[in-house]
Amino acid sequence: MISLDWQIQQPKYILSYYNLSLEPKIEQFSFHYTIYYLVSGSLELLFDKTSKIINSSEFIFISPTKSYKISNASGYLLNIKIKRDFLNQYSSKLNLDWRGEEIFFLETVVNKDIYLEQLCKQILQEATAKSIGYQLVLDAILCQILIDLLRYKLKCRPNPQLEISRVGMVDRRLRRAIEYIYNNYHQELTLSEIAEAAFLSEYHFAHLFKKLTGITPNNYLAIVRIEQAKKLLANTDQSMATISLAVGYSSQSHFTKVFRTFTGLTPAKYRERLLLSQE
Repeated sequence: MISLDWQIQQPKYILSYYNLSLEPKIEQFSFHYTIYYLVSGSLELLFDKTSKIINSSEFIFISPTKSYKISNASGYLLNIKIKRDFLNQYSSKLNLDWRGEEIFFLETVVNKDIYLEQLCKQILQEATAKSIGYQLVLDAILCQILIDLLRYKLKCRPNPQLEISRVGMVDRRLRRAIEYIYNNYHQELTLSEIAEAAFLSEYHFAHLFKKLTGITPNNYLAIVRIEQAKKLLANTDQSMATISLAVGYSSQSHFTKVFRTFTGLTPAKYRERLLLSQE
């Protein structure tokens, strides 16, 4: 069993492999087309108000703008995040004009997929060994995965209420609010300010946001801040206090508490694991 955690970030995808005993709880909002392959162990997935136990060798597929929670987790997990631009690129190559459509996974949980499992094992081998040319090999494997998704696991549908945002297709009534959050996450934001950006009352905005995304506006704001903090932790040597302020938290202790709630790790531990994975 491979035991070293690692993360690889590329412009079109992100790969992560980690020990779930160190991160037994994950609360996320999916910004990309997300695949989880449970290499070993088990976990509990809460998605769309239903709970399901996932066991070794099973897959989870999460479409963008969907929230989910992983808990009671143990073992090792491979996470593949495919960005929308990458998907659109291969859609065009396969003569699938899905631009402007809502593209979603047909299934959330797949018990067995031998072909995809083989590709995931190849990813684990290449990303762990890091032999000469491994990044080129990973790119080729990701292309194979993307073609498989477009052939068999994804579907599109028109939805006049949806517009393209920086996180993919979102409800047009929420697009302005989401853009406002992204542009101002580093500042102190109130629910009324975000609702005003969507031209909705605070009550109706909060109700609509939770109904369409599955999470509250405040949780979405926290997730955006945590994603930005992860980038700063990975790509800079800034102090925790500086990063805390940069993503909108005046209190470093509060930042640490929120970061641990959503990732299962403190910011310092998250950076430490990233540095170890790069050695």
